[in-house]
Amino acid sequence: MSPDKFLDFLFAGYAAFWTILFGYLGMIFSRQRRLMREIEDLRQELTGRKG
Repeated sequence: MSPDKFLDFLFAGYAAFWTILFGYLGMIFSRQRRLMREIEDLRQELTGRKG
């Protein structure tokens, strides 16, 4: 195999790593936003019951 072929594999590995990492981080941020909205809804519901 030529050295250029190894660089192609290296580049593909890094590209796959960063794609998976950003996808995972996006999923975590999406879940966090959803949980924060749910917490805010529950707070509003609790304050509505008190008043």
